[in-house]
Amino acid sequence: MNLPSLFLLAVASAHNQARANCSLVLCRLDYCNAVLYGAPMTIINKLQHVQNNAARTVLQMPKRTHAKPLLEKLHWLPVEQL
Repeated sequence: MNLPSLFLLAVASAHNQARANCSLVLCRLDYCNAVLYGAPMTIINKLQHVQNNAARTVLQMPKRTHAKPLLEKLHWLPVEQL
């Protein structure tokens, strides 16, 4: 393989790894949503932060990107609405 092919392979696998990691996190959020009913807002805010970062990772956006449009693009509900 030539160098550009190796670079593309590395980028693709890193992107797939990020998607797999985010899928695991979001799966756990969805699985535990019954436990979150009535949870204090401090816990909800922390979990929302995790979901926002997962959206940025999946879409490969910078850290300072506003998360609401990203969640809408991915068709993900905010943690409060899970």
